[in-house]
Amino acid sequence: MNGRPSFSPARPSAIAATSRTSKVSRRGLASALPFLGLFALVACAGGPGGPLPLSGEDGGGIDSGTPTPEEDSGTIDEPDAEPLTDAAIPPDAAPSGGALGPDVSGRGTYYAATGAGNCSFPATPNDLMVAAVNPTEYAGSAVCGSCLEVTGPNGKVVVRAVDQCPECPKGALDLSKEAFAKLSPLSAGIIAITWHPVACPVTGPIRYQLKSGSSQYYTSIQVRNHRLPITKLELEVNGAFVNVPRRDYNYFELASGVKTAGAFRVRVTALGGNVLTDTLPAATTTSEIAGLTNF
Repeated sequence: MNGRPSFSPARPSAIAATSRTSKVSRRGLASALPFLGLFALVACAGGPGGPLPLSGEDGGGIDSGTPTPEEDSGTIDEPDAEPLTDAAIPPDAAPSGGALGPDVSGRGTYYAATGAGNCSFPATPNDLMVAAVNPTEYAGSAVCGSCLEVTGPNGKVVVRAVDQCPECPKGALDLSKEAFAKLSPLSAGIIAITWHPVACPVTGPIRYQLKSGSSQYYTSIQVRNHRLPITKLELEVNGAFVNVPRRDYNYFELASGVKTAGAFRVRVTALGGNVLTDTLPAATTTSEIAGLTNF
């Protein structure tokens, strides 16, 4: 079967064996709350390309590359600043394993995934255990980069969320063909699944990718290779950290920039309250930047 099973006239069904390539970047939906709500009932303590080394405090990527998603129109409200209080934020212990949230039930389908998509990650031909997530749980890109353990008729598989499936109902995942095949023969087309978020089996530190065009006047940054779901990112501006809005294509964008041509600090918070702080070399850096550690 080619393409993603779909009930949308614009997205032909794989059941009908209609050829279709994988999705292109799409505009997501607004709030991150639905995805983060998966964790409300669970108390958690807690590539290639030659990433650039950096100096930082607690530390904080996956594949190299510079995504170039379409720009959204409109403006971003300037977030409020808060004093620098790194020492007052002790990171929680990262979860040792297992589910990070309750089970979600839905349908599983498949498509010709590349690892790229609405989350603006580069293609990962050597790692196609990936999935596109329905709009509700995509939650404006809050799920991007998180890992999901999916159970199907013939077993389980862990996939990384890299894309959005606009026509999928709540609870549904559109899996890569490679991931779907671990749960059921491709001939099944659509299967019943359950899934929940888990820590990603990544190695090395988290990494950062600044979007093309970033500068001291406009700063846009993506977090990669994170073990736990990212819930917040802050940038240091004039001696204070400011909360940076996350766009639906999975970049945190500060419309007024970091206001310095030199090094600046970034503070990342993950599910469970873990906090990492890194110093990045400059907002104009084009290479992927490796942090010092992971969650």
